[in-house]
Amino acid sequence: MSPQTQQDLLTLYDVPTKRTDVSSWSLNVWKTRMVLNYKNISYKTVSEPPPPIVPKPNGPPQSPYTVPAVRFPDGTYVMDSANIVVELERWYPERSLRLAEGTQDEVSKLFGGAVMPLLPMIYGHIAASILLDESVVECKAKKEKAAGAPFEEWVKANRAVYLGSRVSYGDFAVAGLLETCKRFSEQGLFVRMMGFDQNGVLKGLHGACVKEGWFGKDD
Repeated sequence: MSPQTQQDLLTLYDVPTKRTDVSSWSLNVWKTRMVLNYKNISYKTVSEPPPPIVPKPNGPPQSPYTVPAVRFPDGTYVMDSANIVVELERWYPERSLRLAEGTQDEVSKLFGGAVMPLLPMIYGHIAASILLDESVVECKAKKEKAAGAPFEEWVKANRAVYLGSRVSYGDFAVAGLLETCKRFSEQGLFVRMMGFDQNGVLKGLHGACVKEGWFGKDD
């Protein structure tokens, strides 16, 4: 088999950041990136500020585009981490993530209670120190519409594992969130998230993913 060219590589679309010490920071992108790293899939990353990602030939019909988005080697595009992992499993069945077991659905339900209180703090960090300046206005407007309150008030408001012996996509959903918080503020968000970890499950899950190198490639 001839070596892959850049044109043959799968392309992952990510959101750029103004930080110089962080390459990839988005939870949803990390969920997809971890799948790619876990399956040892060769890929390249393209970072484009939303909204919208510039439409690509033969891209998905939705507009504006969202990230993560993936361009497969045959030229097809898929958006949304939940949709992408299904296609990645179809294209690259080795090292299966056992989507049929439904762990990702169970994790999504757990996220509702565990993550919602942290969203104002998370998005406060995103707007203040992560997003490119030209993307901040849109980010704030989107959250104000969803929250029904000015962004700054929402941020200040007091609203306040999975891994067994086999790897699943549910593990990546949790570990990706932890890595996102760590890259935002290792001594802030990450420490607070770990404060919920009474039995060491989160620490063990995140540490295992670090050890295996599934956070290793982020560009």
